[in-house]
Amino acid sequence: MPYVVEKRTGKRPWKILDKNGKVMGSSTTKSNAEASVEVRLAGAHGWRSKG
Repeated sequence: MPYVVEKRTGKRPWKILDKNGKVMGSSTTKSNAEASVEVRLAGAHGWRSKG
């Protein structure tokens, strides 16, 4: 998987890291961070919403 969710410090402790360890985003909850990773992966593979 090209993204990893890791807990660090700060107001938005859940960080989304790429495979090189660079922070790509952050979130206040683990579930929101994981949802963001799913959306990033879907976008990278050309998925588009029907709505």
